[in-house]
Amino acid sequence: MATAPTSRRLNLTRDQLAQFLTDQQQIRQFELLFSAVDQLQVIVGTDFEYQADTAAATANEALAQLSALAQDTAVEDAVLNAKVQQALDAISQLARTLELIATAPAIENNNSVVTDYIDFNTTTPSPAVKVGRMHWNGGYTLNLEMTPNVNQAIGESQYYYIKASAAIAKGELVMFDGSVGASGVLKGKPSTGVTNGQLIMGVAAEAIANNGFGLVSSFGLVRGFNTTGTPYGEVWADGDILYYNPSFAGGLTKNLPVAPTPHIVVAAVVNAATAGSGSIFVRVQAEPLVSQLSDVYAPTPANGDVLVYDAVQLRWENAPVSTAGAVTSVTGTAPVVSSGGSTPAISLASGYGDTQNPYAAKTANYVLAAPNGSSGLPTFRALVAADIPALSYVSSIGVTAPITSTGGLTPTIGITQSGTASNGYLSSTDWNTFNNKQSVSAPVTKTSDFTVAATELWLINNKSGSTCTATLPAASSYSGRVLHFQNYQAQTLVSASSNVVPLAGGAAGTSILLASSGDSATLVSDGTNWLMTQYVPNNILLLE
Repeated sequence: MATAPTSRRLNLTRDQLAQFLTDQQQIRQFELLFSAVDQLQVIVGTDFEYQADTAAATANEALAQLSALAQDTAVEDAVLNAKVQQALDAISQLARTLELIATAPAIENNNSVVTDYIDFNTTTPSPAVKVGRMHWNGGYTLNLEMTPNVNQAIGESQYYYIKASAAIAKGELVMFDGSVGASGVLKGKPSTGVTNGQLIMGVAAEAIANNGFGLVSSFGLVRGFNTTGTPYGEVWADGDILYYNPSFAGGLTKNLPVAPTPHIVVAAVVNAATAGSGSIFVRVQAEPLVSQLSDVYAPTPANGDVLVYDAVQLRWENAPVSTAGAVTSVTGTAPVVSSGGSTPAISLASGYGDTQNPYAAKTANYVLAAPNGSSGLPTFRALVAADIPALSYVSSIGVTAPITSTGGLTPTIGITQSGTASNGYLSSTDWNTFNNKQSVSAPVTKTSDFTVAATELWLINNKSGSTCTATLPAASSYSGRVLHFQNYQAQTLVSASSNVVPLAGGAAGTSILLASSGDSATLVSDGTNWLMTQYVPNNILLLE
């Protein structure tokens, strides 16, 4: 059963309209349309509700619902048919109007939106790049697409908009180069020949062609270029501080510049990587020149100037050293004298005995001494007998044999040669005799021809198949030396020279051992030859 006629408003908020309308002009047209519709007296019953108070309902859905419900009402309540028909006609006209508005081109007007707040979706992926688009950047702030290559993180970065007076590559350091007339646009170029750090603007956030326009980052993250340091002959790592590089146009360096090159801190390496993935964080900080300090006035500094504080002007000013309380004159106190002035000559007074430096070259054998025989100022002079006190000194040297002395103040010290009955020094002959005395040595087995070594005493011939030849030491060098030979083979042992005197005496020959295993012989040097003093055959029969 229908109730008494009532009037209902078409309540759609701007938030709800924004769900299906694309710009502020369309929203405003809808608001004007709804204001006109609200003037219609739409009669509804208890079963007639208009559901358009949620953001999910679109205008077409709301109109379809109104039409359906109105038709249901006409069936249920014939009394209201005329009023419902009037409403349906109005709704039909409204639908056509809505369609025209929705498809109409946007009209550029100075519009504004007044709202309590705007919410951005913080979970969706970054949208496609479109200049002028704003969206949540997936971190902690909004991104504003400023150019096709640069999006600004609101509150986390800032840029200069410049016109390039020379081609600028992405990641190059940019310096101020004037402005474009009255347009207010600044001009920039790759940094080069910088003497004033205040001219540095920042790092190019994108490549800018000559006479083209683009953005230069003065604060914030710059991504997508080579940050390995390779283009500048360096190796960069994460965390390195980068400075203005005077060796490359637009260049950076991790090495602190040396004066007078300006110290300009440009950025820190965030990700040291090749092009496409490298990034730095820009924060330009130019250390001022001394002349740029607020309490320094040095417009025309000269070589050798220093800073002097002017208490009247309350500032530091450049001035010559002479005005800074420096030494301008030196005086001397006797015996030191000075010529005065800022470059004085310092010397000893003439009455002191020498007008020159006491440590300079002087006459040979002179000493600095008081006058001979009296007190007074010292002079450089020759020594006299009176300068030497009478002290005890050596006048003669006595010796004990075998040491000898000629006596007197300049004695000759010597030593006599030793003899059979006296001590003294050894002659070379005596030394060789002493040095070649018989020593202890283990037997040495020879399996081929051999030369007797200086330390060998006992030698065993074990050469098989033929005669073994031994080269004996020179008898003249080893007088008294004893050598022992023994056969392990049934082969003869001979000397390489005819220097062996047989056991029975006679002329020196070469035979040492016969071809009999077990035979042995002893040779002794007499200073000329080797004398055989013993020969023991292996088959000797001992008789008692």
